[in-house]
Amino acid sequence: MLTPVRVFVLYSEKDRKLGLSDDLDTQLTLLKRRGDIVVESEASIAAGVEWQAYMEAGIDRAEIILILVSANLIATHPELVDRALTRRTTSTDVARVIPVLVRPFALEGSPLAALKPLPSEKPVSAWKDQDEAWVAVVRGLSRVIEEVRAKKSQAPIEPTAPSGTSHAIAGQAVPRGSIKKLLLVSANPTLERSLTVNKEFREIADRIQRSKYRDQIDVKMELEIRANDLTSQLLKHQPNILHFSGHGAPPGAILLVDPDHADRTRPVPISALKKLVEVLRDNLRCIVLNACYTAAQEQLIQDLANVVGFAIGMNEEIDDEAALTFGAAFHEALAWGRTLQESFLAAKAQIAVMGVPGEKLPILKSGQGVDPTKFVLVS
Repeated sequence: MLTPVRVFVLYSEKDRKLGLSDDLDTQLTLLKRRGDIVVESEASIAAGVEWQAYMEAGIDRAEIILILVSANLIATHPELVDRALTRRTTSTDVARVIPVLVRPFALEGSPLAALKPLPSEKPVSAWKDQDEAWVAVVRGLSRVIEEVRAKKSQAPIEPTAPSGTSHAIAGQAVPRGSIKKLLLVSANPTLERSLTVNKEFREIADRIQRSKYRDQIDVKMELEIRANDLTSQLLKHQPNILHFSGHGAPPGAILLVDPDHADRTRPVPISALKKLVEVLRDNLRCIVLNACYTAAQEQLIQDLANVVGFAIGMNEEIDDEAALTFGAAFHEALAWGRTLQESFLAAKAQIAVMGVPGEKLPILKSGQGVDPTKFVLVS
């Protein structure tokens, strides 16, 4: 069965009020019902989620990005347009970016000038029958969907491990020249205290983008993870590093969003997480649980490290600024080619440099036969 193509729609507030984004969404109904596409946009943002972080994450994970072009969008959110355009040229996970002309706009000289728009004749608002204009847009999009699917079906298949062996030796160095995947996941139910998780993820992504080996790291973000989403995300992304930010609880659990109540938490014991990664560890080398009490019982973190190679947790409550500082500094150092041990110590030192409490809270555990002083993610 073909998986749906992930589409992200970017538009301005004025074009939403004019009903243009709603008109497009209505025309996409059949494609969504057939399972051809999954659509995300500003309208998908749940209560309590930071707008900027969600928009950036949506752009970063999309396979097709529809930009509803008008002067208002270019004037109000040029940084999101630029972010979308960078997805056309990234070394991996390239997205198709399609300008959709909704109102008159001079494409010449704009960053979008090199891209063929939909509809090709004139803006949607200039059509006598706008439904016909949207039909033209959907037809053009359907052709692109088929092209994306065809390309995905031609992608090389990774060789599978022989029966009875794991996909990777826990804790071993990632092969040189391969793309490493960092999966950032968070959960922040609206009834819990507000965290700076989304700010932390932006900081991590920005630090990696400025690093020496940025082209070797593919950062994926999944926000507001429900308890029943975790398995799906590991299957989907098969990350080398899994980083969780959000809430933790003693004696050792992470709090994910309750599948049935978006404003409540569902505790996931670290012992349960261990059972999951025992089955789905694939490429996992390190798990970072950047949340309170995740290393309150150090044996739980040790058990996790014994499965994947390395595990990091916090032995007490950690405040937002210290957690943000640690997460950003740790991944930045890894992206500069430092060993895991150096990256861990540098991140702890950065907490002290910032003058916030928490330097002694992070705990690093290693599995048998692996050495954090020798493990390098990128080089």
